[in-house]
Amino acid sequence: GCGAWLHSNNPHDHGYVPAEAWAKFAASGRKKKRKEPMGVPVEWVPDGVEVMRDTSVKYKVRTRLLTCERCYKLQHYHRSGDPVSGGFYRMEGGREWHHEAEIVEKVVRRMRKESVVLMVLDILDFESSLVPELFDACRNRQLPVIFVVNKVDCLPTSRGQKSLDRIKVWVRRMSRQVRNAHASDVVLVSAKNAHGFSQLEERLRHYLEPQDPKWIYVVGRVNSGKSTFVNRFLWYIGHKHQGTVHHKRTVGGVTRSPIP
Repeated sequence: GCGAWLHSNNPHDHGYVPAEAWAKFAASGRKKKRKEPMGVPVEWVPDGVEVMRDTSVKYKVRTRLLTCERCYKLQHYHRSGDPVSGGFYRMEGGREWHHEAEIVEKVVRRMRKESVVLMVLDILDFESSLVPELFDACRNRQLPVIFVVNKVDCLPTSRGQKSLDRIKVWVRRMSRQVRNAHASDVVLVSAKNAHGFSQLEERLRHYLEPQDPKWIYVVGRVNSGKSTFVNRFLWYIGHKHQGTVHHKRTVGGVTRSPIP
């Protein structure tokens, strides 16, 4: 979900959950649910009648997680409803933000020193997914930024690695921020099939040391593939036990929380 603290007090605040909906979940925010088969249950079966067992996962017990009203509407109805004032995007002292750069400034100010920033870009919507203000703010704080160009699996690659090299050259020419970055800090990946993760892991080793752990921030626009990238990369490096980022396919603006 969005990572907000859940409550049932004020419907105009982040994390609001109706009390009647919250009562259906356990204290841990989870609920076991199983789809019941259609028909009429019987106590016995006459002789000669064959009983067939359904082994599909259709009737498997599933665990549902409690989400706020905003995330529930996004996931099930693809609409967010009325905008909620305040929350993380409210500036200090109650002053509302007036420009995108103010939000970027607040996000970067919360990043820890000597951290590594992975900026996820959508190759299919490159211009819109790039946030120049975020890159400049990270550079001003001397935070290393690695451009992770996602969804390269959607592009036709007829010449293999040569085609990807030409795409990388095109990416560097499209933006001043990307052009000024080191060539190794631009990595073409696919969160769907883990393509390019070996190059990304090798580049991360340049900034990370086992005896000096650092924070890694994954940032980017909505629908750039951040949640899928994090889940797939955790699986790739063998840290799937750390948890997964819960999200819904084709729904943007839901994931705003760190890894569980």
